Amino acid sequence: APLYSPEPPSVTTLIAGATFTSEEVLCAEAQEELALALVGVKNELLALLKEAKAAADTARVRDLGGQMGTIMASAKAVRSLNEPARDRLTLSSRRLDNYRASRQVRNIPEG
Repeated sequence: APLYSPEPPSVTTLIAGATFTSEEVLCAEAQEELALALVGVKNELLALLKEAKAAADTARVRDLGGQMGTIMASAKAVRSLNEPARDRLTLSSRRLDNYRASRQVRNIPEG
């Protein structure tokens, strides 16, 4: 039996998929602002953690360390919310590159 090969997606579909929509851009900006705010909180906790280490307060060090871990996990989760859009963009871009590489350059006569 011959190998079934579905038609590749339309180039216009790939081009549309290779760019972020305006909503995705706004969402990504808001997510990055939130992630940066969380990193700021982590830095404040880090200063407190260093003070607690200097004072040899092990209970406070453990508490602050746990809080920092939670904050950083939250920042990572916020940044990963935009992952589906980035994956779509990457896949579309790679497919466009493969399509262009499979085509020969046509010479257009001057006219």
